Amino acid sequence: MIRRDVSISLEATSPEEARAAIDAHQLSLDWSGDSFMAHLWLDATHRTICVDGEPVGVAGWTADESPYLSLLTLDRRAIALDRQVMEVVLDESGARTAYLASWDAHHVTTFGAYATGVGSQAYQFRLPDPGDLREPVPGLEITLATHADLDYLHSTGWQSDFASYVEKSAMSIARLEGREVGIAVHERHALDSGVVDIGMYVDPVLRRHGVGSSILSLTARAVRDAGLTPVAGCWWKNWSSRATLEAAGLVCAGTILRFDLDPDVFVRASSDGGDP
Repeated sequence: MIRRDVSISLEATSPEEARAAIDAHQLSLDWSGDSFMAHLWLDATHRTICVDGEPVGVAGWTADESPYLSLLTLDRRAIALDRQVMEVVLDESGARTAYLASWDAHHVTTFGAYATGVGSQAYQFRLPDPGDLREPVPGLEITLATHADLDYLHSTGWQSDFASYVEKSAMSIARLEGREVGIAVHERHALDSGVVDIGMYVDPVLRRHGVGSSILSLTARAVRDAGLTPVAGCWWKNWSSRATLEAAGLVCAGTILRFDLDPDVFVRASSDGGDP
């Protein structure tokens, strides 16, 4: 039975305590996806959730003009209070949007109770069978990018900060018969060091010729050869990227969801004669 005579408050928390809650939540999931949710959790404003003065979890939301929720962890003993906790979090944060991973049952059920609309935000990909990776087009190879490649990288206009990728060895140059034709990204996951987010860019004149999927295939193979796990993501409306990822041999295994939240949904249900 849900208790109603409890005091719920949100208190200041240290970065160490917030990171511990983030790590614990990450480890509770069967799959990480790419770093989309990890970055939201890490960049959030965090508060300790207290029930009757005792800490029972951590909430996280952005601090901008239109805040959105991304994290709400609760100890098992406090799960029955999730609805009341959400009311407090929504009131203090002002958040009316949440981003959630479809495989994150804890967040989907807790935030979903207040959702008046749900939509896709990004597709998430994994590699169930390395044997499904496509054979790259002949003559294509990828080599780790160096500062000598910055002129080419900047000429693509694809990113604004190529130097940081080069410095952390997270980007490679794709060459076809020795000529630059694209870029491969292979960046360590923000929370799981055994996972690598992969992506690619192809020069416009060579798109729809199998170069993009070949770059992804070569990158995924290199990640696996290093004993790591490749994952990828793309925006939900980017069907060309989804097709390229699938052509490379990766499989859509989840979705980042966008929830529209209404803090008064239960109040209105009660006034309409629904369950309190």
